[in-house]
Amino acid sequence: MKDKQLVKVNDCIFNITNINKVFWPNEGYTKGDLLNFYTKIASVILPYLKDRPIVMHRYPDGIEGKSFYQKECPEYAPDWLPTVSLPANDGEKLINYCLVKDLPDLLWLVNQGCIEIHPWLSSYKKPDYPFEMVIDLDPNPPADFKQTLLVAKLVKEVLLNYSLRSYAKTSGATGIHIYVPLEPIYKYSEVRKAALKILKIVVEAYPQGATLERKVKERGSRVYLDYLQNVRGKTIASVYSVRPVSGALVSTPLTWEEIEEGNVSPEQFNIKNLDARLSYYGDFFNKVLTDRQRIDNLYDT
Repeated sequence: MKDKQLVKVNDCIFNITNINKVFWPNEGYTKGDLLNFYTKIASVILPYLKDRPIVMHRYPDGIEGKSFYQKECPEYAPDWLPTVSLPANDGEKLINYCLVKDLPDLLWLVNQGCIEIHPWLSSYKKPDYPFEMVIDLDPNPPADFKQTLLVAKLVKEVLLNYSLRSYAKTSGATGIHIYVPLEPIYKYSEVRKAALKILKIVVEAYPQGATLERKVKERGSRVYLDYLQNVRGKTIASVYSVRPVSGALVSTPLTWEEIEEGNVSPEQFNIKNLDARLSYYGDFFNKVLTDRQRIDNLYDT
């Protein structure tokens, strides 16, 4: 395979470079493997990126090289790449963010070394009103993934007590992300307040296994419940995003039945086998895109 190819996708023409560069040294997976993965799953991941500003997290030399975040779309980006200018927060200078509308946009970002895809939780059309409340469960060693699964079940139960449905995915590393889809009528500050209320109840029920402690050294062997991702301009790795970790793991939806059984692990899902899982299960996480819920009752009690 040539290490540089001029490609045309949907009338968009651009160079794909360094195709044979190894991005995962232990496995020998290349940038070309990464591009092939995103090409295969483009129709599945694209709806989760629609109209959402993207923060580029670039690994030009693979997972063992230097990486950096880049909010501003590069000046050399092709004219056909959609962008939007927004301040990351009120009063800040405008940033020209990349958008991902179609396959060429996605592949162009991946070609820049974006192993993982980081969208906002809100649309550029209503940037202050997120589509989801996100709760990030992060185990602090020696807490492990099985303990994280236990905490995830507790979070789900507390949410159900407030008549809120939730959807879970692996972070693609060691944790779990729980999404609570919302009507985009609540500001980020309101969503954070609601998430904190939920998580305080979880910690009260399981203090030996879950914590809201932000200082890593004081978490002990507990799972950190992070609600602070719910901030305008902050991002979290998209569902079906590859992660820059050994094994080329993919952030993958889990059924609540799988979580109940406790026999799953993040290492099961990677760029070489995720298409088989999608073929078997389909994209059951897509309810997040339409299951709009209100959190008014979290302020009434």
